[in-house]
Amino acid sequence: MNKVFFSIIIPTLNEEKYLPRLLKSLRKQTYQNMEIIVVDGGSEDKTVEAVMSFDKDLSAFLYNSKIRNVSVQRNLGAQKAVGKYLVFFDADVWIDADFLEKLFNHLEKRPVSYASTRFVPETSSWVEKIAPFFFNCIFVIITKLGWPFMTGQNLIMDKEVFSHIGGFDASVYIAEDFEIVQRARRKGYKGVIYWDLKHYFVHRRLAREGWLKMSIIAFLIGFHVLFFGPIKKPLFEYKMGGKV
Repeated sequence: MNKVFFSIIIPTLNEEKYLPRLLKSLRKQTYQNMEIIVVDGGSEDKTVEAVMSFDKDLSAFLYNSKIRNVSVQRNLGAQKAVGKYLVFFDADVWIDADFLEKLFNHLEKRPVSYASTRFVPETSSWVEKIAPFFFNCIFVIITKLGWPFMTGQNLIMDKEVFSHIGGFDASVYIAEDFEIVQRARRKGYKGVIYWDLKHYFVHRRLAREGWLKMSIIAFLIGFHVLFFGPIKKPLFEYKMGGKV
């Protein structure tokens, strides 16, 4: 049997509303050489039951993290993973049926150390799609210029590279996804954002706070990480967790 190519890692916390849609999209993938690892942080809803209901259809493994921390949960998933590439998804995203097949073709043709994909919000309003399109363009450009900016909504990383750089830093308060790719960059690893691949997402903070505030916060976070290092304490209110 061929070695598992993709290890899908999903940290969860009270995600019964959104996780099933991601699992359904994984079940429909045209490329199936993968394992699915869900690391739960002590959900108090039916998240665990949602995973178990898909167990017969998917190669899904469920682990419980004693520490409720997205970086700790992702690192635990990576420790359990056997795939060549780690594919991190937030629980409230979903993908097209040919996502993994296209990703596999990219990585077979030109292997990279880490990567991400274009993000598309769940909205029918073209106005609300303008800001994400702008950010996607900016992220692609600065990544090509050697300053990778990628989000944990969907982050892909070679497992050996992930281990070599030490995984996610659990002491980072926010932007742990941006921090890890900057650390990989400093180690000499290069990454890419695939414009032809996209993941859809439900931006719950966006629903609460709007694009203007979120855009300002994103800029401040990126500026701080680039020029002052990781953010390891609260600089402003930024609610975490699995519910709206």
